[in-house]
Amino acid sequence: MPVFVEWHPRRMQLLENMREGLVAAGADVRVDTIGDHERALSMLRVRCAGTSIESAEQWLLRLVKPYDDADADWASGVSCLLHQRWREYPMFAGRPEAVEQIEKRIGAMAQQPSTKFGGARFGVVCGERRYLFTYARPATEVARCMPDVQVHGRIEFGGDPRQWLAIDVAHTLGDVAALSEFGAGLEALGFAVCRYEWRDGHSALLTIYAGEGTIEDLEVRLAAAVTPPVPGWATRYRPWSWEPSIWVHRHTDSAGWRPREWLERELGDPVVDAGTMPDHEIALKVPVAHVDRALELLARRPAEL
Repeated sequence: MPVFVEWHPRRMQLLENMREGLVAAGADVRVDTIGDHERALSMLRVRCAGTSIESAEQWLLRLVKPYDDADADWASGVSCLLHQRWREYPMFAGRPEAVEQIEKRIGAMAQQPSTKFGGARFGVVCGERRYLFTYARPATEVARCMPDVQVHGRIEFGGDPRQWLAIDVAHTLGDVAALSEFGAGLEALGFAVCRYEWRDGHSALLTIYAGEGTIEDLEVRLAAAVTPPVPGWATRYRPWSWEPSIWVHRHTDSAGWRPREWLERELGDPVVDAGTMPDHEIALKVPVAHVDRALELLARRPAEL
């Protein structure tokens, strides 16, 4: 599984530190050189247990946790990288003292001691406001800590909250109404959903029951259920695994965005992200599940790209 990609000489030490730490922890690790020779990337890979991206990452997180608890920088880096790949859900924005109260509730109520990175991320103070984000798995625990939260759906405050995945969030009355319609559409297809509302109904989080399955398992079930023609309410759905995460290619900005457009067509999904970099370059990123296929395609891309 790809874990980290770097190209800048001054940051290559971080990749090397991760490699050494993972080897010392007993992981099977390798570093691949990918891309064009003049714009090569170094990709750190780890052979993980598990047949899905999510289960593999959970295995790797358990492997590095003792070192993370001991404040090893490389282990903290691995933990941050893995969690930040997944989609973030903005939950709250307010004055620092208001966010601190929610942070205390999360620390007291979370059923699993993994909120250091996996439960919630608190944005830096920006002027008079501070921000709170969460991820799909721990979102129910975080939502229950919102002030004056109301619950609408088939789950009460019991059971394993991490079997319910966040699927969408809204922060205006109109968007909350659309979120409710989204939930009703999913229920009509046989999925169990739950909606958490706070701020007098101006904010809401919609969760969907995944049971013992992985995120990828639920994506397969949703893809089979939401068939063309896709109803309007379903346009809110974006698969969790579509989040961009791994660099796979660098090219000059003179090539424009053509390589991105070509790669997205070849992959058959709108999953390729592109961003400008220093030195007049553009980098392409794809989700972890698409990395190997993307590298195969890029290795035999047309010469004009």
